[in-house]
Amino acid sequence: MTFEEKIKKITLKEKELGLYEDEILNIPIWRIFRFRIRTQYFKRTTDFNNKSNAKSVKPLFLFKQYCSSFYKIAKLFILNKSYKNVVFAFPRLTKLDDLYLDKFTDPVIKHSNVKENVLIFQRNIAGNDYIPRAHQEQTIESDFIDLTAKIFSIIFFPLFVLLYGKKVKNIYNKAQSFFVLPKSFLISSIITVGEFYVSCYLNKIILKKINAKNVFIVSRGAFKSVILGGRKAKAKVFELQHGVTMADTLLYTGEYHTIADPDYFLTFGEKWIGPQFYIPLEKMVNIGWAYKQETLQGAKKFEVNHNDILVISSPSCTFKLFNLVHELSKQYPKRIFYLRLHPQEAYQKKQLAIIEQTLNLKIESRPIDSAIIVHLYAHIIGENSSVLFEALCAGKKVARLKMNGLEIKDQGGVPQKGFYYLQSIKDFDDYVNDESPRVNNNLGIYDAFKEKTVNQLIE
Repeated sequence: MTFEEKIKKITLKEKELGLYEDEILNIPIWRIFRFRIRTQYFKRTTDFNNKSNAKSVKPLFLFKQYCSSFYKIAKLFILNKSYKNVVFAFPRLTKLDDLYLDKFTDPVIKHSNVKENVLIFQRNIAGNDYIPRAHQEQTIESDFIDLTAKIFSIIFFPLFVLLYGKKVKNIYNKAQSFFVLPKSFLISSIITVGEFYVSCYLNKIILKKINAKNVFIVSRGAFKSVILGGRKAKAKVFELQHGVTMADTLLYTGEYHTIADPDYFLTFGEKWIGPQFYIPLEKMVNIGWAYKQETLQGAKKFEVNHNDILVISSPSCTFKLFNLVHELSKQYPKRIFYLRLHPQEAYQKKQLAIIEQTLNLKIESRPIDSAIIVHLYAHIIGENSSVLFEALCAGKKVARLKMNGLEIKDQGGVPQKGFYYLQSIKDFDDYVNDESPRVNNNLGIYDAFKEKTVNQLIE
């Protein structure tokens, strides 16, 4: 059974068990922690992994951010300012030259009329200091909203037990046997429900006060309460595509909900308008990839490495891919294999020891965005990472590995034009020695940015 088939099976089971029946603020409670429970289930029953590192939180930094956030939000109320466009930026920012930016939203702001009247909320819950930041003058930390919701969910825990304890218990009774939920699920989920409730109303109050008409988010999983808060404030909610999604996923799979899901889903290429995001097709709009214009400028500063191999990894394939690349490094000692890890990925001591002992195996750790890094190599390999698609559109020779247990996912099961598909060492040999030119234009993966389309949407 494939990964996608397992997800579909889980989705059908959720409906069969009636997990969507109990509601909070007119949306299914199950939607609040669905992704978390699905992820835990897959980690327990398969070799799935979506994170292999752990980040520490800096309490003093968070306290300072919280105070700064409170002060700036209070100023919004005192000055009585209005903002037509409000952007909730992706929590993990990219560094381009000496400037931090959200590659999904900041280029859209820069290259459209959104910039004329915009307020940006930046989540720094991991304790990262992103300075200097693009559109810094228009940016407010969202820590006051995020941390207040967490604190209130604990302080008013008894109240949320009274309001939603019975519903959460009902969900637990239905889901426990299939998902094997621990007893702690009851307490942790009531806290999560309370956090969602408080966050939703804080967002609603703020968005209504500043007269927001358009709300942009990146990932409905990270901004569930913003979607609902935006709807309650009578604003249009737009979700921007934030990665390559070719089939069913733990995050998106499930019926579209008119309140819990965004009004529109904005893709960065025509190729991505399809059912995998579980948004009605008439609500999907291709706005192109504004970030492309930024990366082309940044890449001109570097020379291209024509001999060595850039390996694009991700938490879902960390150790399988590493083992395969280690074997390739033995077969091709004259080529250096540079491993580029995902920000949520880390190697264990065993892998680090092998790298130290292998002369032609190294970690590509330069503090440069992956969209720039791909321009520095002629040969790029990996499994399913979105970075491979960026490299393909940059005209690189990109190979996807389908061996050593690696499982390639393609939209509709149809191989993507332009890639090399490698199933053996011999295939790899053919790939590195193939000198035929690559023509990767008009693939519909990362289209030119459509400024007029965005301007029309925000009117």
